[in-house]
Amino acid sequence: MKTWQERALELADTLDIKSIIYYNLAVCYLNISNTEMAKDYALKALEISNDDGIRYILADAYTKEENYSKAIECYNYLIKKQPKNVNYVIGLT
Repeated sequence: MKTWQERALELADTLDIKSIIYYNLAVCYLNISNTEMAKDYALKALEISNDDGIRYILADAYTKEENYSKAIECYNYLIKKQPKNVNYVIGLT
């Protein structure tokens, strides 16, 4: 029997929709402090779409795991793209 996640991904008819599903799963797993699954889904989403929101979730997961070098790498990337985004600057501190 397939999980609801597998079924949702089967029904996704475009890569954009798959990316959105992966992103939403990453957010859900991050909210329940399952950083491994959050990272897995965020990385899958990034393979499809180089979206800043996805990278922000990834940075947050790394921060929660205290993997600060990876978190800083993500935040620096985001700040270069959007230097005035307060969330990215705060995440880096």
